[in-house]
Amino acid sequence: MQIFWIAYAGLLLLLGCAQSVHKISAGSGGIGSQWGPIIGTAILALGLYCWRAQRPLLKRFWWQVFWVLLLLSYLFLIVLFLKLFVSASFSMAFYLLLAALLLLLPGIYGLGRYAFRSPEIWRAVNNGREE
Repeated sequence: MQIFWIAYAGLLLLLGCAQSVHKISAGSGGIGSQWGPIIGTAILALGLYCWRAQRPLLKRFWWQVFWVLLLLSYLFLIVLFLKLFVSASFSMAFYLLLAALLLLLPGIYGLGRYAFRSPEIWRAVNNGREE
């Protein structure tokens, strides 16, 4: 199972890097649009690594905030997906959005486990006290 998470984090980083390189080389979008994909996927991959390695990093609060932002982004993608589905516009955007939705599911699950369901990790930071 460990190999799955390593491969998944590597895939996320590869796709985030590819998207950032594409945006930067095309000169499209602003700073957030150009660097956001690699920064976002790096944070997600780092959180997944810390969860699997059972190591705390930063404060638990920041991982919870990042998870909520990730979940809100995911819900936004679902709305876009449903809009394309209802309009029967089965274009390339439809299939890319479907792939993005499926690709993000394990990351949302893993980061949620790290941020909310792993008290044993965070107890070590607080000398046995829960945050």
